[in-house]
Amino acid sequence: MHLPLLSSVVLLSLASVRAQEVNGQYFTRGLAIVDAPNPGSPYNAGGNMPIAVDVSGNGQLAAQHDTSLDTLTIFLVSSALGTNYTVVANATFLQGEEGSTVKHLDWQVPSCVGAGSYNLTFYETAKYQGTAYFAITPIPVEIKTPSSSAACTNGQEPTKAEVQPQADNAYNAGAGSPFLPGNAAATQTGAGLTLTGQVPVLVAFLCTAFGIRVLS
Repeated sequence: MHLPLLSSVVLLSLASVRAQEVNGQYFTRGLAIVDAPNPGSPYNAGGNMPIAVDVSGNGQLAAQHDTSLDTLTIFLVSSALGTNYTVVANATFLQGEEGSTVKHLDWQVPSCVGAGSYNLTFYETAKYQGTAYFAITPIPVEIKTPSSSAACTNGQEPTKAEVQPQADNAYNAGAGSPFLPGNAAATQTGAGLTLTGQVPVLVAFLCTAFGIRVLS
């Protein structure tokens, strides 16, 4: 699909990009820093998945001119199983825990989730030095316990299946988080970067809202 292009908006090239690890933290391709979970962590269907995200750039965000993490949406996704579960889909996560730079969620994995490899996928809209960015970063996790035979209930139903970057794809060493050590200028120049591949419904909606051109 092709959407109108606004020259003030730059889109990071993110299909098949994983977070970069530094000292036990995982830097997304946007401005978020994931403290938990660690890639490859195992979880049980019906159990809890602790999630912790530093939204301050390790304290650097406030000092950056015209820079902000605007939205953060998280999905648990398996393209192989064709399932996509919403983990975070509103502003409550970013706005919660007032005064804390690290946001926490103890998410209960639906009991009906099938065993297998998943991506905990982070969608971000942000501004860096006045330029708008949209970033997608997958964190691979494992669901070890076989799913129950019961159908999903009480809001546990998966949303429409979406194509996501998979855990075994190679990291694209292009522009990354500006908060990575030694990478302060990494996202200051992004002209010509695009997102390619099949685009989920939510991504298409966000790109339409921001006037971002998407190539698929």
